[in-house]
Amino acid sequence: MDNIVDFILIFALSAGAHELAHVATAARLGIRPGRVRLGTLGLGLSVPMPGLLLAPRGKKLAVYSAGPAASLALALIGLALQINALFLVNTALFLFNLLPARTLDGGQILITLLARRMGFLRASRAMRVVSAATCTAIAALGVAQLILFPPNFTLLALSIVLYFQGVRCGVVESLAFTNALLSADFKHADGRALATKHLRFQHGTSPAEILCYLDGDSRAIIHMHSGCSITAITTEEELLRNLTQSSPPPTDTETQSP
Repeated sequence: MDNIVDFILIFALSAGAHELAHVATAARLGIRPGRVRLGTLGLGLSVPMPGLLLAPRGKKLAVYSAGPAASLALALIGLALQINALFLVNTALFLFNLLPARTLDGGQILITLLARRMGFLRASRAMRVVSAATCTAIAALGVAQLILFPPNFTLLALSIVLYFQGVRCGVVESLAFTNALLSADFKHADGRALATKHLRFQHGTSPAEILCYLDGDSRAIIHMHSGCSITAITTEEELLRNLTQSSPPPTDTETQSP
């Protein structure tokens, strides 16, 4: 009984240290964290940080990596001091949180890296596939666990929760991303101006396709062209506003000579 109590205590402290590392790193980088809440299946803690959506990639990666780094450090301390429970709990937290599932640190790190090449929203869709594959693999292990160690269905339940949380997270973050862009006056979470990039598309390209190329680290000026001549220029905020109002994209914002 004492061993179980010690294990639960170590788990609670380790999960708290993991989340505290996220919060401390975010606060150090000028990103305000939200309220602490329970994590998946009530295990561990989670702190939402909406300011990360438009934060620079370097800050995102630092915040997402801080938790696993803290867990790894505690695991090494447990190994050095020969405290098996501390080592096992934090090794599990380290490995689990690096899985490429949408709501875990590993998934957030991966989507941040993918967004560098394809934009946040397109990366979000790619991440949905990766996350589903990860949840399927966990579910397969869960079935094996249920067969070998009945009635233990921990992994199976975890895979289901992670999957549906990931789907919901993808929708919520995509909506929050577009809303943040519309209201952020093209500034990072730390108040600095976003970099500007120019994107060229064939005249008649759908707004949804253009939206795939947007990301949170730059403002986009979108050039619509036909053949060799630019026929119109629309800005990112006009495209997003247009999509939220479900009306056709603007094509006569600014006309230039061929």
